[in-house]
Amino acid sequence: MDQFVRHHLQRPRQLDPELRKTPDADKQKRYELLISIGTYVDFVAEQAKASNDPKLRQQAKDLAGTMLKGFFKLDPSQVNITSAGLQRERSATPG
Repeated sequence: MDQFVRHHLQRPRQLDPELRKTPDADKQKRYELLISIGTYVDFVAEQAKASNDPKLRQQAKDLAGTMLKGFFKLDPSQVNITSAGLQRERSATPG
């Protein structure tokens, strides 16, 4: 798993005592939801790339941005998604 993503998945557990108390089964469901949504975002992005449809590309970008904000508390403008994975710009601070 990408180190950047791992850090942001583990960080809330370290900071939020309620999340630490969450049963493992619930944590597993959250993880599976993240994987499912991430797979869907990737699928939409690949379809947009293959079709060269600007509207679909924007939808994929918006969807990815919503995930970054909602799940990882990151500003999408400070994150690059490359073939190497997620990369935070140097000026960005963890959310």
